Amino acid sequence: MTIKSFQDVLYKLQGKTVAVVYIFEGEDSDGFEHYDIWQSDVIGEWLNAIQLNHCHPLILDVRTFIQKAISNTLPHVDFVLNLNAGNKKLSTLGLVPSICSFLNIPCIPCDTVSIITGEHKIIANYIANVTELNLPKINPNMGECIFRPINFGSSRGVAKVKSNNYTNAGICQEFIQGYDITTPILYHPLNEKLQALPTVMYYSYDKDINWFFNEEVKEKRCGYKMKILQIDSLTEKQYINLSEKLNINCYCR
Repeated sequence: MTIKSFQDVLYKLQGKTVAVVYIFEGEDSDGFEHYDIWQSDVIGEWLNAIQLNHCHPLILDVRTFIQKAISNTLPHVDFVLNLNAGNKKLSTLGLVPSICSFLNIPCIPCDTVSIITGEHKIIANYIANVTELNLPKINPNMGECIFRPINFGSSRGVAKVKSNNYTNAGICQEFIQGYDITTPILYHPLNEKLQALPTVMYYSYDKDINWFFNEEVKEKRCGYKMKILQIDSLTEKQYINLSEKLNINCYCR
């Protein structure tokens, strides 16, 4: 694993065309209803990364991408960067990677199977159980619990509620006092395997163990601190195992 090896990988990427596919703000079709819209700063960072790797960007909204794919007028594309995140309908969320599969174009960050199994909280919990991760109890009989919408991401709709006060639109899991952590998982192009990056711990300024990383906190990006945390090797292996079972082929958290 040398600098030259990385340079060789980057050299192979030069000249490739990467389609950046995102949703237009204000799109009013039922299937395109979003709770999260990618802003220019996020798209700009992806475009900058594409430029730094000496690739060519092709910027398309989802509707144009679909129409061109169906009518066979889509220009040559080597990779698709799918920014069609935050759709309120889980089936529609898998639309772009499904078309990529039909066209045999690699889709970043994952395919439809990964989206459906990963975003659907009940299915994801079943798969996580297989990896022997210690998960919070589902539908506890009493006390507070964390409600999670079945098919939303980015902490959308996550709330602390009473265990008898939630709907069928999500799952309710036992609330465990402590701090939130996130472990990024990234595909390594040299050994062609997934690897865990440093884990980040989130906690409130007063270190309240009843605090949790909810939607409002995530949107405002304030009121908390972050710290790099070292997790044990067994947990790291279980994270990698879970990511592989969810068919992640690029990155996840």
